[in-house]
Amino acid sequence: MPSELASAKRIGQVNKDGTSRPVRLILTCEEKQKEILEKAKTLKDKNGTGLDFDPAVVFINPDLTIMQREAAFSRRMKDRKRRQNQQQNQEDKAAAQQNKENQPKEKENQKNIQDKKETEDQAVAQAEKLELPPPLRS
Repeated sequence: MPSELASAKRIGQVNKDGTSRPVRLILTCEEKQKEILEKAKTLKDKNGTGLDFDPAVVFINPDLTIMQREAAFSRRMKDRKRRQNQQQNQEDKAAAQQNKENQPKEKENQKNIQDKKETEDQAVAQAEKLELPPPLRS
């Protein structure tokens, strides 16, 4: 590959936090560039096995014009927003389903409380008829 590499240099300012800066490679052969870009997709599948770096933090991108970069950025932002909306919708549906499942339990609890109160009221009414001291309420 050294024969196809015209130049390589780091881009941007030195980062104070110690993170790496992007490297720009200029190749002499367009076919080699296409080959590298195609193989870049398989780099993510390596899962770090036998590599000296984490492939999840390595990005290989083609050289794009400013307009192409802006369009790609816009697409990524729209995709990110769409995924966030989908996730929020799924969470909302799950919460609605949970509420739907809990409604009968809440109604049953309310009915049990009402029944208990009615039973206590009936006991008080009977005690009053018989002139007994009223039962203790719970």
